[in-house]
Formats: sequence, structure tokens, C-alpha cells
Amino acid sequence: MLTTGVSLIVTFSTLACGVCGGGASNQYLGLLPQSKGGFVGLQYQMRDFTGRHATASQPVNTSREYYTTLQLWGRYSLGDRLQLFAFLPYIINNRFEVNNNQRVNGIGDATILANYCLTKRLTDSKLKHIVLVGGGIKLPTGKYDNAAISKADGLPNMQAGTKSVDVLFNTNYTIQYENNGINLDASYAVTTPNTYQYKFGNRLQFGLQGYRYLSLKAFNVVPLIGGRFENTSCDYENYATELRNTMTGGTFVYLSAGFQCYYKNVGFQFNFHQPVYQKYADRMVINNYKLDSGIYIIFK
Repeated sequence: MLTTGVSLIVTFSTLACGVCGGGASNQYLGLLPQSKGGFVGLQYQMRDFTGRHATASQPVNTSREYYTTLQLWGRYSLGDRLQLFAFLPYIINNRFEVNNNQRVNGIGDATILANYCLTKRLTDSKLKHIVLVGGGIKLPTGKYDNAAISKADGLPNMQAGTKSVDVLFNTNYTIQYENNGINLDASYAVTTPNTYQYKFGNRLQFGLQGYRYLSLKAFNVVPLIGGRFENTSCDYENYATELRNTMTGGTFVYLSAGFQCYYKNVGFQFNFHQPVYQKYADRMVINNYKLDSGIYIIFK
């Protein structure tokens, strides 16, 4: 049977702009297979937003926005306690509005994380207990078209990258008794202004989920259910002059459900997140739902 997983949160930008709604790539890893060893995988993430704003010709205009990420990611363990993670996303963002459809795609911002296990994996044969702490850095590898933004042909939240270096902190607690477990995780992203002095808001996330390992012949299935909290502070249009983008920032609370399935050294995961509370961009942005799925190969 697979050993207890550990989870962490990896966040990129979650933002809106002064004239529309939406969000850039927001990603996280769920319960991971095994507390040590390596893996490599491909992850798919999608978020669906509805935005409202006014124009000169139309008092209320509505846009539909889809933010998609295809991400290559993996883990490499250095001994029993230190784990290194790397992420390279490809971004596909679409915004549909009357006479103003937009599409942005390209390589996103790469992230590197290191996590250290503070505890041994088990306290007895039935109880497993893991505490992880760590952090990392998000690098400005993605494209950010400031010229298009200045001409109002593009939007900060639609860009593949942020053009900024962000510092990430995360902690994770997993406890499992026999086949039942609970995972609690939290993360915080400290953003910096990019080369154009636009600063995306700092981001706090935490989540709680319960799970159970089920053995079905050659397969191991892990159903999960829980909730997530996300909060993003306001962006700065110009950090040097302390000019805030007041139509950004806010809070989401999600009810989440999903499952993982393993066959030998191959794993698959799917999660669906339904907002149960949201107050974002002065309620001009509605997150309809978000989902993520992925497949990975485990190296023992």
C-alpha cells in the first residue's frame, strides 16, 4: 500500500483588474504519494470566472474568462527529510466579451520549492505523523506584455507571467491512523513589484481535507473531501507611488472534493472546488468553479 501523502500549496497570482474580472494561474498540489521518493507529472488546472464592468457605450458589460494551466512538475528527495519541487507551467487564458475577445498563451513563471520534514513518518505501526515546513521562489520566466497593457489591449491578470520575483512559505501537517487521514496545509506568497512597478497582491491560502485509502485489487483509491480558504491583498498599479488597484483583491472559500487513484507506480488525481463564499474585486468578479487534475509517475 502507498504510504501517507503530504501536501503543500503553490500559489501564483490571483487577481483582477480595474475594468474586468478574472485571475491568473493559481495552482496547488494536493495529497502526494509517499513521504519520500521522487516523481514527475503533468497537471491540468482550469478556473472559470464571470466579470462585470461598465463601458462608455454599455452601462453593464459581462465577460467570461477561462484561465488554464498545463504544468510539468516533479519532486526529488535528498535523504529522508529534504524534498525539492520544481514547476514549469504553460498558460492558456481566454476572455470573451462583446467585440473584445482576448487570448494569451505561453510559458508561465517557474517555481522552485524546498521542504524539510520535522518529524519521522510514524509513531507506531498504525499511526503516521508528518510535519513539513519550507519555502521557495517564483521566477519571472513568463511573458508579460506591458506595452499591450499600457494601450488597454491586454490586462495584467491575463498575462502568462508576472515579471516579478515572489517568495513563498508553506507548512503542512498530515496525520493518518490506519487508512484514514487528515491533512492541514497553509502557504503565504510575498510578491514584489515587477520591472514596470506593478505589484500583484500578497496571497494567503490554507486548507483542510480528510481522506481514506481504499485497496481495490491492483488499484489504490483515495477519496478526499474538505475546504479551502484564499485571500489576496490589493494590487499596486505603481508600487513606487503607492497607487493601489482598488478593483483587485478579496477572499474565496471553497468546498472541495476529489480522488486519487494509483496503479503500481502510476498515479492520477482529480479535484473540484466550488465556491461557497466569495468577495472579490468589490464583487465585480465571480468565480464559478475551479478544477485540477493530473497524472504522474512515481520513482521509489
